[in-house]
Amino acid sequence: MDEVTRQRGQARQAGESSAQANVDWFARWQVSLQPGEGFLGEWRDSPLVLLLNMLPPLLLAVVLVPLFVLTFSRSTPLATVLFALLLPLSFVVLIWLSVVMLRWYFRIYVLTNRRLIRREGIIWRVRNEVQLPKVQNASYSAAILQKWVGLGTVKVETASMGPALTLDNVRDALSVSQQILKTADEAKRQRALMDEEQVRRMLETNLVAPGPQRSS
Repeated sequence: MDEVTRQRGQARQAGESSAQANVDWFARWQVSLQPGEGFLGEWRDSPLVLLLNMLPPLLLAVVLVPLFVLTFSRSTPLATVLFALLLPLSFVVLIWLSVVMLRWYFRIYVLTNRRLIRREGIIWRVRNEVQLPKVQNASYSAAILQKWVGLGTVKVETASMGPALTLDNVRDALSVSQQILKTADEAKRQRALMDEEQVRRMLETNLVAPGPQRSS
């Protein structure tokens, strides 16, 4: 191995190590890296989406709190019946909030130098991934409400019909799509170099292989 190749390998490993430090423990736990693979980015749906999804159970909780206080301060049979009804409803609201938060946290988008991965689901986990050399385009779009709050949707396309993978409600969707395209182009270049190196080695092996010996 020459000095230039060794320095490039060290720089690449250092870059991968620093990138891995920026990815939280959950992504490292959910994504098993292949040899020579490193984390380059991680995204989740915007926290604003989490807050919007939490509004219905929070509004219901705001209604339940004064009812709890009213029924608890009274000792009438009607108040006792209402309290018995409100208690399980409060558990429903708590479970609703927990599910909303866990669904938001468990949905992650991870970019490595080889793959783009979408992972979601609490109990039944769903995982989709795209090999970067197969990526042909990464576009972004934003609805009117998304534009107001600075969010967008990134659609990653391959040779197959339709988007192969979608990143929903991410911040700075343009930069995310550009990073995916740049990483995909680099992965394609590395794949081409590896194929070229394999062909070169095969040719060298065939050229130096001894021919059949002639009998005297």
